[in-house]
Amino acid sequence: MIARFIDRAEVERHVRALPFYRWCYETVIADCQPLAALYEEHGLLPLLPAGDMSQADQQLAALEAEVMV
Repeated sequence: MIARFIDRAEVERHVRALPFYRWCYETVIADCQPLAALYEEHGLLPLLPAGDMSQADQQLAALEAEVMV
């Protein structure tokens, strides 16, 4: 989860400045809460900033990120 490394506001500024996929990023940013509710409803993943996650959840997220690489 990128929130482990970079502040959310900084990530939003960055993706809004990208010359590609702007509509996609804007949609995700604008619909963050409904998407989080949908993910939670289906048990897909917790959408939390790293600072709001328990240490155990941060460790799990780090392991999952390693698998994705």
